[in-house]
Amino acid sequence: ERPDEELLETVAEELRLPSEFALYPAQTFPHKNHIRLLQSLAQLRDERRLVVHLVCTGAKNEHFDEIWHEVLQLNLEDQVQFTGYVKESYLRALYQLATFVVFPSLFEGLGFPPLEALSIGAPLACSKIQPISENVGDAALLFEPASVVSIADAVGALASNGDLRAELSRRGIEARGKYSWDACARSHRALYRLLGGAQLSEEDRSLLRAAQPNVDSIEDHPNIVRGRDAFAERN
Repeated sequence: ERPDEELLETVAEELRLPSEFALYPAQTFPHKNHIRLLQSLAQLRDERRLVVHLVCTGAKNEHFDEIWHEVLQLNLEDQVQFTGYVKESYLRALYQLATFVVFPSLFEGLGFPPLEALSIGAPLACSKIQPISENVGDAALLFEPASVVSIADAVGALASNGDLRAELSRRGIEARGKYSWDACARSHRALYRLLGGAQLSEEDRSLLRAAQPNVDSIEDHPNIVRGRDAFAERN
């Protein structure tokens, strides 16, 4: 459900948000890569005369002091805001209010924020790592998270190119159905049918092929064979 105008206004006022900003929703763990993101903002400001405001949400843990020290060293206090943890309704409003979302994490399990950005149509720049890059496909601008220059190039492109933001927003909206709870439920149903030896519908086969696009026959995939055998032993 998209935030209404009243909530958007409340969040913008309470958090004193700039009119345009990049959003990074993540706790301040080292692997979330805040420091390289900050360095990319300083590079854009100093070398390209492009000032990008950044709003970071998420709990401030023991690594936050090191991150804030970098903010001070780079003289980014006027560009960067750390809100701490925000409730879910406020976070969805921030996705809506943001000019774009940036996600420079060095490694992830699934990586929910990029999918959340797609779900609301927020333009997205994120790390070129698995499984994120596989999940977002061409609906995001990808960069190398270990490279300050690569991050700066992506952030600069989204900050300065409204047409690019609009195109990524369009692609994100088209892709979001892939990650709905309904799609998740149907995919799991297809997998359980396969493991249980039930008759598969064409939709089941399509969903299973999409999950393993490089496998000729999903029924013969080693993981499926092992799972089916284990399922049969228990039943």
